Amino acid sequence: MNGYELNVEGADASIEKAVSLGATLIEGPEDSPFGRLASWPTPGAKFKITA
Repeated sequence: MNGYELNVEGADASIEKAVSLGATLIEGPEDSPFGRLASWPTPGAKFKITA
């Protein structure tokens, strides 16, 4: 599965938006040394956001 990592301004707002559009989180949200992270699958790819 391909993966895409996106850097966003606000992780929590982006997570809320993704979930409101039907996304199901598979990781996070969690704090890490790289920022706030979360991941969700889409057909054929996995998206990960970092803020």
